[in-house]
Amino acid sequence: MALNIYQRKKIDFLNDTPMKIFLSSVLPLMAVAVLSIFTQSLINDIYTIDIGDIIFTVTGIVTTITSLLTSLVSNVVSASWIKSSLYVVSDKKRFRIYFVQSLYSLLAVYLLVTLIFVFFTNDILTLLNVPKEVFYETKQYILCYVFSNIVLSLASYMLIIASGTGGIVRLLICNTISTCGPALSTFILIHCFKLGIIGAGLVNATNALLLMTFCLVVLIRDKLITKPTKRELFPKVKIIGSILSYGSILFIQCVFCTVGYLLVTSQANKFLSLDYLSVLGLKLPILAGMSSIAMGCQLFVTPNFAAGNSDRLKLFLFISTIVCMIYGIFCFACYAIFGKMYYAAHFQSETIVKLGAEYWFYYGLGYLFIPLLFTIRFFLEAVGYGKVSLFAGVCEFLGNIFCAYVLIPRFGNIGCSLSYTIGWALASIYLFISYMICRKRIYAKCDKNKPLLNR
Repeated sequence: MALNIYQRKKIDFLNDTPMKIFLSSVLPLMAVAVLSIFTQSLINDIYTIDIGDIIFTVTGIVTTITSLLTSLVSNVVSASWIKSSLYVVSDKKRFRIYFVQSLYSLLAVYLLVTLIFVFFTNDILTLLNVPKEVFYETKQYILCYVFSNIVLSLASYMLIIASGTGGIVRLLICNTISTCGPALSTFILIHCFKLGIIGAGLVNATNALLLMTFCLVVLIRDKLITKPTKRELFPKVKIIGSILSYGSILFIQCVFCTVGYLLVTSQANKFLSLDYLSVLGLKLPILAGMSSIAMGCQLFVTPNFAAGNSDRLKLFLFISTIVCMIYGIFCFACYAIFGKMYYAAHFQSETIVKLGAEYWFYYGLGYLFIPLLFTIRFFLEAVGYGKVSLFAGVCEFLGNIFCAYVLIPRFGNIGCSLSYTIGWALASIYLFISYMICRKRIYAKCDKNKPLLNR
């Protein structure tokens, strides 16, 4: 009976109307993402009770590095899905070949990153001007995060496959685990086992292990993953190269963004107080709501572009952008209104509370611009225009250079607080102009795919 209900609610990304797909997949994901506000608050409470203020200083310092690693994984995962999604329904045997090669691609990236941090962690943290008072704890955290990142990589890839081939129930279960699991992992590792900074670095991997297990079970049940043959296990350099090549194009823009934010972090560590650095590690996880829309773009746009459904693409992009902009206004309101109250719940220092409320206001302004980064950017990447969206990273980089070397030395805290807002604003303006210039070519190319599919 449960299986019948599950099948009736299966999502057909090629035939269901864009509005139905948005309402049945993206909006539920956004609802789960809003739930993460409360789970993150619980995590912060556990951090405050069992570790103390130092954890917010550490995570504030390394947030740019962890964001870079997350972006690297997500871009290779996106490239893997874009390359393999065409075969997930029509040719499961070929899909399994791409699945194995994608795992090899993720493993190669993991080994490269791990080697870099094994040999150069001290140099990286020194380059960031990490204060001596928290240098050891910061090193502990980042090494634990890096070593366990392979689990997060595999879980991310299996999540997007499970989400793109299942129904609403599966989609909600996967994302509920992804959203609520970290709170459980934090409670077990930090509150029960008292692992402190090390536990904080392992939280995401512990939750990813649970998520990966669930996704693996459903993919085996759907026979998308079976015992691989020797032919399927053999590394195929051409496929791995194509995945890493497109993933690299997507990642380069993140590198530009990250280098800019690293420069901002370095300048902040150099010019600003530890009290201010402490407030940088405390953010609401409401950006996950926009990430849900980005996932919707990945799941919807790639197969519909390949099928030549240009009208469906236009409607889905329009709906996604409008909803994302409304959600952006909601996010700004949350940061502007609840900053002082939220920091007061986690810090006793009135100075930190005041700095935190000010930081959240200027940081929250960025949410009025970022919606286009989660709609147009992912749309362009999904239709093969990754090189166009790459320059959005260049725009963020230029905005951060301005903040790092002009605003922070002259205006201090406000200059750092505006770094995300200025970067997102410049990137969004560029993406909008790029879409307006490229849209005719994109939809003309999409229309040409229809006769190819019908042959």
